[in-house]
Amino acid sequence: MEEKTMQTIKKQKETFDKKYKLRDFKVGSSVRIKIREGDRNKMDAVYEGPYEVVRKTDNGTYVLRDTMNQLMNRHYQPSELAHVADEHEVLDDVYEVEAVVDHKLDQQTNKYTYKVKWLNYDDSHNTWAPEENFYSQQCIQQYWKRIGQEPRVEKKRRQKQYNKKSNKKRRGNSNTSKDA
Repeated sequence: MEEKTMQTIKKQKETFDKKYKLRDFKVGSSVRIKIREGDRNKMDAVYEGPYEVVRKTDNGTYVLRDTMNQLMNRHYQPSELAHVADEHEVLDDVYEVEAVVDHKLDQQTNKYTYKVKWLNYDDSHNTWAPEENFYSQQCIQQYWKRIGQEPRVEKKRRQKQYNKKSNKKRRGNSNTSKDA
């Protein structure tokens, strides 16, 4: 019985370790903090920062310092943090966006892909990039404002919210009209 339990525990650990990679941040390294879903809009940046790692606690959480040299008022789990590239690190696959110039919607995944004009490159270098490849959503938001439209996914979400509100009002009105 004990042997079976140990085998099960070992198997669960292997599965967990494959799915969740343990992150370790060095003292003095720069990190960003993940903004919680409820505290941001869908098109807002996912992370804020940079912050400096001051130390790692015995519980495995991190104490951080902001750019004003103030310690943050809570400790952060490794899963809430993302490494920020130092100035000395070379990032081969990172380019700066000058502007988003077009979009297309994949009907199967219901996700947008954006045509990007890269900073310091001519139009012959424009490429299509999925939304998740952008470090910041700001250029995408600027694109939608510039063309005077709203992403269809966002329209559907707002329409659902509007329909829910109007259904509640109708139900409320029908109840009062029966009483009258």
